[in-house]
Amino acid sequence: MATNTVSIAAISSDPNYPSVDNELYVVAIATDGHISYQLAHVQSGSYNATNVAINISAGTYSEPALVNSLSSAVTTSYSVQIPAGTYVVLGVGVNWGGPWSFSYKVNNNTPQAGSNQNQSNGALGAVWQSNSNDQITV
Repeated sequence: MATNTVSIAAISSDPNYPSVDNELYVVAIATDGHISYQLAHVQSGSYNATNVAINISAGTYSEPALVNSLSSAVTTSYSVQIPAGTYVVLGVGVNWGGPWSFSYKVNNNTPQAGSNQNQSNGALGAVWQSNSNDQITV
């Protein structure tokens, strides 16, 4: 069985570019397009550091708990099992207003990241989507 890792962490040492500001969802979408599985749901704000490692392996799916970094920094890891197969990993960032920033990486691939830290009154809603080049096989 293959094990894959999604790492949610800042890619810059600049504290103005946190890994999650405000809400990040990471899902695995089956390449046949018939189903997706939530790998992560992280909420953060106030430039709190958020470092999350998710180990993904084959098995019976159980939705992971919300990771809450709203009031303080969080460093955690957990495992998620999804049915054996090939998946595209996709991240979607939700902004609650003001500046936003999101970053994560799959295995040792190039980090997926986006931000708009120069906008004091940012849009509400889904403001960022990673590209869908990251595939995993479990």
